[in-house]
Amino acid sequence: MTHFLHTEADLQAGLAELVIADPRLKPVAEKAGAFNLRRREPGFPGLCAIVCGQQLSTASAAAIRARLFAAFDPFHHDTVRRARADKLRRLGLSAPKIKSIREIGKAVARGRIDLTAVGNMDADVAHAALTALLWGGAVRIFVLHHMTYSINSLCHFFGRRPFATADESRNLAWLAVPTFGESWHNNHHAFPTSAAHGLRWWQIDPSWMVIRSLERLGLVWDVVRVDERRRARKALPADAT
Repeated sequence: MTHFLHTEADLQAGLAELVIADPRLKPVAEKAGAFNLRRREPGFPGLCAIVCGQQLSTASAAAIRARLFAAFDPFHHDTVRRARADKLRRLGLSAPKIKSIREIGKAVARGRIDLTAVGNMDADVAHAALTALLWGGAVRIFVLHHMTYSINSLCHFFGRRPFATADESRNLAWLAVPTFGESWHNNHHAFPTSAAHGLRWWQIDPSWMVIRSLERLGLVWDVVRVDERRRARKALPADAT
């Protein structure tokens, strides 16, 4: 069951219930003393306070937050998102924090985040919606970007080189599925016009599977393939890979 803390009395009652449920917490609670119920500002300022709070030092986070809020009167998403980057940097905000605050401001301005509607939602429903936004938005983009960036990082340091190229591109088998076949990077550098990156039957290439299916349906044509003779001309000796 979910319990919501609206007042100091709610907080103290919740702590008492925790101690009853687990008596081992009693000496911890006695030593820690009374807790204060902390509240953030509603709406856009509250989201900015969360962004500012991403610091190792709580004192530093509080100082940055105070400078940010004092620099804009009124503190409005349009004013903040249109501020010059150098002004925001002077307040102590890092580049990622500036980007986050601006993107939140844009989303609020364009109606993609309805803070009033979120504020009026049941707490459990709002938590579920924000969790979905986290996993369907931020986490998805994070994973996608790192899969993309790994092609030009991991695939130039680890893996095998079956073909001669003018760079250090390599094939990294375990990365093939999450990158839809892009990790057959040496194959791609050796034959950049080839629609297929996986050139052997066992080289899993989901992107090529899609292209081949579209070709069979007559939706794409002039699909470039690499024949065995072209592969042989660029193939390195087995002990050199």
